Amino acid sequence: MAIAEMRTIPAQGTATAPTVLLVDDDPLFRRLVRMTIPTEDVTVVEAADGTEAIRLARIRRPSLIFLDVYLPDVDGFEVCRQPRADPATTAARIVMLTSAQGKADRALAGMVSADDYLIKPFSPLMLLQLIYDTVSVA
Repeated sequence: MAIAEMRTIPAQGTATAPTVLLVDDDPLFRRLVRMTIPTEDVTVVEAADGTEAIRLARIRRPSLIFLDVYLPDVDGFEVCRQPRADPATTAARIVMLTSAQGKADRALAGMVSADDYLIKPFSPLMLLQLIYDTVSVA
């Protein structure tokens, strides 16, 4: 079983909770973000690299993807292209969460149809707002 699947946090009280895919190679960063996400309202699935992120996006069909640019195998821009090309995942909101601050990186995120671009460190309140704006929570 892949590490990302073992770290799935099931939403409490519902079997059909929206899914958030969290993609970052830094386990501490994933943990910090996961602690911010209201797991009673959504299911969080994690991936530590681009290949796993693409696989999980196809299987889990997340409503929201938080995606780092710098990943060890496939960069976040290529990962972003994959769900956009797949009719099953094209509607997912993709938010780049990254330390990449350059204008070229931000422009490339727009070219691959990322919906938002947040630079680390970012406000946990901003993260929560993105979740609540994206998924229908009770």
